[in-house]
Amino acid sequence: GGPKPATTLTVFGITVIATRVVLSILGDRLPQRLAVGGALVTLALGLIVLAVAASFAVAAAGAALMGVGFAPLFPALTRWSARNLGPSGQLGAGLSIFGSFTTVGYAIGSLSTGVVIDWYGSRPAFLGMGLAQLAVGVGLLAWGARRRPHPTTE
Repeated sequence: GGPKPATTLTVFGITVIATRVVLSILGDRLPQRLAVGGALVTLALGLIVLAVAASFAVAAAGAALMGVGFAPLFPALTRWSARNLGPSGQLGAGLSIFGSFTTVGYAIGSLSTGVVIDWYGSRPAFLGMGLAQLAVGVGLLAWGARRRPHPTTE
């Protein structure tokens, strides 16, 4: 049959956990732009697949892609946000500010996504979010490819 939301969410959750366990070392070894850009591109592809899914198998594949992209995204963003804070006592404040903006982003993102889904349906909303994240992810990867990363700041 068609997509099964609860089971699809389970596929996403299991994939997030498995990806964190298996690939977590990459977050410490890759430049942050590459880690964040790659995660956004993978998450975006998952959203786009989910938007067009007409069967559970396709929806599960989209959810798995989303899980693989989501797993490294926030650890990489956190690491990137703390890259220049150092041991000067700014680390706690910097990470608190990052956490605060993340929380505000969840609130605004959830509300605006709900409105878009209400107005246009879930397929256009997932497709729009996927395309926007794809653009940002590709932009980060292109930006990172043009610059030689400094090991402590990139």
